[in-house]
Amino acid sequence: MFLAIDIGTTNIKAGVADENGKLLATAIRPNRKHQHAEGYVYYDPQHLWNTVVDLINQVVAGARVTSIRSVGITSMAESGLLVDRQTGAARTMIIPWFETCALPYETRIKSEIDAYEQKRTSFVF
Repeated sequence: MFLAIDIGTTNIKAGVADENGKLLATAIRPNRKHQHAEGYVYYDPQHLWNTVVDLINQVVAGARVTSIRSVGITSMAESGLLVDRQTGAARTMIIPWFETCALPYETRIKSEIDAYEQKRTSFVF
């Protein structure tokens, strides 16, 4: 059995399919976005996580499966948040890919580190 999760800016979807690709169960919920006082849109990571967990539980129960062999996940492009390295807890809200509020930080980062170094260190955990 295969579990698919699609975390989009509008909706979050989940589904379970069998080994032949036949959909056994699907579920969808709106992905609630929030408006920050400064005007930009953000997503609450804990609410998003809770929604994903609920959808997984719903489709696994609906498909009446006892095990999942593979999971595929798609998400909101280059959206991101900061995560505490020690605890794994979210430190910020999720800023979606279409927001421009981070452009001043991009300018600062580009002035402080060269492009090669930026790419090389962005994948260090």
